[in-house]
Amino acid sequence: MLIQNKSKSLSNPSPIVIPQSDTIVNAAPFPASIEVNVQTTSISKVTVTIHNLVHSLPSDIHMLLIGPEGQSAYLMGNVGNGFPVNGVTITFDDDALNPLSITGPLVNGTFKPTLNGAADPNLPSTIFGSNTSLSVFEGTNPNGIWSLYIVDSVATNTGYISDGWTLTLYR
Repeated sequence: MLIQNKSKSLSNPSPIVIPQSDTIVNAAPFPASIEVNVQTTSISKVTVTIHNLVHSLPSDIHMLLIGPEGQSAYLMGNVGNGFPVNGVTITFDDDALNPLSITGPLVNGTFKPTLNGAADPNLPSTIFGSNTSLSVFEGTNPNGIWSLYIVDSVATNTGYISDGWTLTLYR
């Protein structure tokens, strides 16, 4: 249950694998989902946390969140430059002070959703656009399936999110 000015966090702790392939690859599962069933019909804020990201070239990773009413927010794309990451936990929050680094490595912390350049055409964002603001979910009904889509836009790299992801809803 969400109480005024309170939050509810729901997690999918299952690993998300970003396999190496000869072509552009979707993470497995695709999408990673969280089903929400709370006693509210409207939310004021959403944050998303990715737990323990490991990847040889994170600038290849593109992530998109789609809510149960079809709104979408691009969480990251073309960030982290050429620096590998090992066990990085990132929270995406519109109220964060900074976006993810485009020229430096990705580090633990809270950041604004960040898309540097074009959205990846292999994500459903080609249908929904490439909005990078989680505020798109404000005022929506949170109940239903929330889907996290992840694509590796360059096939030769590999990685995973070892501890899944968390969706935090605020009322």
